[in-house]
Amino acid sequence: MILFFLILAQIPSFTLQDVNKNEVVLDSLLVKGPVVIDFWATWCKPCMKSLDFFKKLGEEFDSVTFIGINEDGPRSRKKVPLIIKSHKWDFLILYDNNKKAMKLLQVQAIPHLFVIGKGREILYQHMGFKKKHEKILFEKLKSLFEPEASEESEASKESKISEESESKSK
Repeated sequence: MILFFLILAQIPSFTLQDVNKNEVVLDSLLVKGPVVIDFWATWCKPCMKSLDFFKKLGEEFDSVTFIGINEDGPRSRKKVPLIIKSHKWDFLILYDNNKKAMKLLQVQAIPHLFVIGKGREILYQHMGFKKKHEKILFEKLKSLFEPEASEESEASKESKISEESESKSK
């Protein structure tokens, strides 16, 4: 019963800094569509694998904003820009100063992923990362966000069929 409550919970908005010290507000990202957040640190090997997979997910789900929230302390944080560059991550990376977001979302261990809907509701969460989780995460995101893509592809198919029948009748 508690898990059911957590899945439907609405999270408060929060503001964190990106690697360029710009402030990013969760609500401003949700205006564009759903957001997937993954908490990570430079010392966490499963986190690195999870964020590498994030990059692939970003290519598949362009209506979704992907964010990595870094939990490193000040000394380790110096490594973050180099890691981003070496892994060629092109999604948003935020710093969680004072563990603010981690406390708000009650994250106990990393990596910890959240899928957040436009109304700030938690649609899905997952803790940990192994190779076998890639398929699970992909299928979950597909089930949550594919209906939009299927409607577009159906409209596209109908348009093509319509064009073909028009060209045949000419």
